[in-house]
Amino acid sequence: MRGVPTPFEGVTFSKVRPTPGNRVALERATAFLDGTRDLYLAGPVGTGKTMLACAIGNEIARTARRDVLFVRWPLALRRLQPGPSDEETRNQLEDDLCSVPLLILDDLGAERNEATDFTRRTALLVYESRGDAGLRTIVTSNLSLDELAQHQGDDRLASRIAGRADVVRVDGADQRLRKLRAV
Repeated sequence: MRGVPTPFEGVTFSKVRPTPGNRVALERATAFLDGTRDLYLAGPVGTGKTMLACAIGNEIARTARRDVLFVRWPLALRRLQPGPSDEETRNQLEDDLCSVPLLILDDLGAERNEATDFTRRTALLVYESRGDAGLRTIVTSNLSLDELAQHQGDDRLASRIAGRADVVRVDGADQRLRKLRAV
């Protein structure tokens, strides 16, 4: 899997500890492997959304030998904006986002307090392009679809996600902070 953060390189479903807050998400994640719908994992920080998305991506990359790309959405947006990157780099990233067989789009809605026209338009275009091509996407976010629509000041993306994705809430305590407090 391209772009996967080092801590999640070897994550499998067996490494995801079932909790009352993630049981449904874990079931939907394993069902994703044989399904056709996208997956939208929403919930508080630290509840395991990224780990679960990476477990799916690692499994698909390993067993189906399909190309999987993991991107942190705020960083991808920064790289797509005119200025910081050269045009060839931006075009390659845009092409990858729109054409990779499976895209894991991590932290949608975390790019800033309020979406700009650029961030709103870019997210919509990427998601629509993928849907038009029949490509699957896993999205993680701290925002519900209603909160995403409010954050963006537009309900187009949230509506499209609702139509194409299984939307699953992942709840629980922040696992990173829980580990830190145990030390």
